[in-house]
Amino acid sequence: MEHRVRERLRSAEITEGAARSPNRAMLRAVGFGDDDFGKPIVGVANAYSNLTPCNVGLNILADRAMAALRSSGAMPQMFGTITVSDGIAMGTEGMKYSLVSREVIADSIETVCGAQRMDGILRCARDVFCERGYESAAMAEIAARVGVVEGTLYKYFDSKRALLLAVLERWYHEMFGDYTRDLPGIVGARQRLRYLVWRHLRTIRDDPVLCRLMFHEVRAGPDYRGSALHKLNARYSGLVVQVVREGIASGDFRAGLSAALVRDLVYGGIEHRTWNSLHGGAKLDIDAMADEIASLVCEGIAAPPATGSLATDLARLSEVVAQLRRVAGARSRREDDRVKRAAKPRGAART
Repeated sequence: MEHRVRERLRSAEITEGAARSPNRAMLRAVGFGDDDFGKPIVGVANAYSNLTPCNVGLNILADRAMAALRSSGAMPQMFGTITVSDGIAMGTEGMKYSLVSREVIADSIETVCGAQRMDGILRCARDVFCERGYESAAMAEIAARVGVVEGTLYKYFDSKRALLLAVLERWYHEMFGDYTRDLPGIVGARQRLRYLVWRHLRTIRDDPVLCRLMFHEVRAGPDYRGSALHKLNARYSGLVVQVVREGIASGDFRAGLSAALVRDLVYGGIEHRTWNSLHGGAKLDIDAMADEIASLVCEGIAAPPATGSLATDLARLSEVVAQLRRVAGARSRREDDRVKRAAKPRGAART
């Protein structure tokens, strides 16, 4: 079974971390408990109104939807939206508002879900794309999983490709959340660069289908360059550029170095090195690989030590020893696993 880690939900932007204590306090006032903040938040748009008989019974359906979501492990939040009765407005100036009301309804739902950072359509779309691939994924199946008619998806996304791009954009924002949380606590340009390598490898290991969609389906498309996703990818890879420039400024990396070239070497090398694993090959040992890649890059771009600087030499030696220990530990674990597999009696029942 492919290893996966828990996905960082979009709603984590308002529920995780000490800085979001005021946000959680507001949610506690509407019924959230300690165990609820890690659940996906799903909006239930309720158009109940006694303005028209068409909408009088919607409260009952909305309550059932809320109960079903809770039983499925989600945290539902209900909100209202407008309604216009074509039958009552028929033959009057009121009919001019009928078609417009559809856009107002769609915009109001999008506004609430965006402001409250709710999880919903994009989660279901991501699941279908990962299970079926882009070509075999159907908008009808995505709509069925969301629990809406297919036409509803087209109110928000012009095409299946537009929906895929939105899924990938959200995926990038999830990764930025990790970087924003983790990078400030890592000291030193070398260790920060190692983290960026490791985090990218983890993405490839944990989300191979999304990586394949990005590498093969999206980047080669004529609509990619200049798109929002292209800008997010530039921001993502730009983190390496930023760290390299910090290393040059601190004296860890040599002056005159092209930070953009280092970025291309890092991401190009990782993509080439993980190609087999990305297409169903051997599972990645991301810790050992991150150590090897980071060590190779950092040693290649390191600033030469000042002549006669014993402290600098000792510091570099200590860092090399630490890296060698990490690599040796990872190899030792692999060897232990190999010995255990070899010692397993033939014919033993699989667990």
